[in-house]
Amino acid sequence: MGKNKINLGFYDSQVNPEQIRTGLLISIIAIGALVVRMILLAVPGIPIINWSRLSEGGIIIGIVGTIVTSRYALYNRKKIAHFGPVESTLLLIAVVIAVGFVNVGLDNSNGIDNYSYFLVLTLVGIIGNNQMRFAVWIFAIASFLASNWYISPVHSGPFWASFIYFSVTLFLINLMIGVIMSTLAGRNKLRISINSMVTHCCNFSSIEEAYNEAVKLLPFAVPSLAVIAFIGNGPNTNKQILGFWSKSKLDPQELLANSELQELVAQSAILTNPKYLVIPSGFTEIGEIFLVILREKSFGYLSRYPDEVAYLIGGGLLRINSEVSNLSRLTKESLTDSLTGLANRRALDIRLTAEVNRSIRSKAPLTIILLDLDNFKLVNDTYGHQVGDEILRSIAAILATRIRGQDLATRYGGEEFMLILPDTNITGAIDLIEELMKSTTSIKQEVGSQHLNVTFSSGIAMLNPDENIDSLIYRSDQALYEAKSRGKNCYVVSDPDLSLGTHK
Repeated sequence: MGKNKINLGFYDSQVNPEQIRTGLLISIIAIGALVVRMILLAVPGIPIINWSRLSEGGIIIGIVGTIVTSRYALYNRKKIAHFGPVESTLLLIAVVIAVGFVNVGLDNSNGIDNYSYFLVLTLVGIIGNNQMRFAVWIFAIASFLASNWYISPVHSGPFWASFIYFSVTLFLINLMIGVIMSTLAGRNKLRISINSMVTHCCNFSSIEEAYNEAVKLLPFAVPSLAVIAFIGNGPNTNKQILGFWSKSKLDPQELLANSELQELVAQSAILTNPKYLVIPSGFTEIGEIFLVILREKSFGYLSRYPDEVAYLIGGGLLRINSEVSNLSRLTKESLTDSLTGLANRRALDIRLTAEVNRSIRSKAPLTIILLDLDNFKLVNDTYGHQVGDEILRSIAAILATRIRGQDLATRYGGEEFMLILPDTNITGAIDLIEELMKSTTSIKQEVGSQHLNVTFSSGIAMLNPDENIDSLIYRSDQALYEAKSRGKNCYVVSDPDLSLGTHK
């Protein structure tokens, strides 16, 4: 985000190399135009009004205007109108030449040619930077002094008064352009940086990941000594930190323990002072989030309008909250079975692919268990689907509470479930399935005066070296089929020799 930027060390300007080259070319052209103008003033015999020069200048300005208008008219619909550095330079050369022709054609006795200095200074002031503005201002007053010294026969008080008035006027114009342009440029660059940060952070599926990334990107937009994002505004310092960045080796808990900062955070409002920017970014599913920036010395827009900076950042963080929360919710819904709350088939495919790859790389055991409820179709046909759904939810609850955090329980389809057990061998899988079979005996679904006992059959398969996913699932399915044929309510361990193919 900041690798292709160059900090010029004045105001808050950060421009890319192409802008620097273009600005330098324009300033050189402007200085060259002033030199040409000064030389022309020394040429004797120039008429007071030279209509030929005026016409030539008008024709050039008309051609430049036609080129610019045509370019935008032709490309406006696609919004791809663009003037590169070379084109911009050529057009500006033409404009400066045209102004020179016009000035040559006018009577200098009334000082009207001096407006060329204002034009060039304004042009460079808008496109260039502070250093360029200062250099052109110095050259402009020097050029004005030299040219008028040559023209004016008397160098008395009125001459020097005119020179001082002209110099101060140019300086004030230069100063106003600098303040206005640095503010506009600073605001625009901050908005671009925040939009880039938001776009990047919205790709994450959790608020924690998004804020951990945001605190690393914000220093590129706002000069900072430290940036921290955390949950909660209570008095205790042991807050859950979502992300932390520091220019030095600052301890985040030490930062949060600062009494001044705690008072600001307790107000739950956007607040700024010379040391901090405190930005509450709203409530999320994990709690109220605050972002605090420990400010570094800055200039221009960032130092003059800290409240506006804080509100722009707060707006970006609200967008992150909204989009990441929606993405997280949609992602969770797309990977969750709506009836049982377990992971669905799509989540199973994603996780099983990852675990098979990890098992092959690390040579760690990986076992899956395929479960199928016994006589479930008969239950649905006899007692209805509502009873069947209750049984499915009960089984899902038992599976979810009996497995480890690293395991995954999924609804494979219908009345079938699959357990993915990383770092588990056959012995570990058998221990788990026997515990599950005991737990399901507690499920006694009441239907009227009857009690339904729930049982299941299962097939266990452990991944062979270089075996692929299809083969692993096939073996667990064959083991499940064998368990059903043995009278149900039992488990069968797959034969490793039934492998269909190798991992690719």
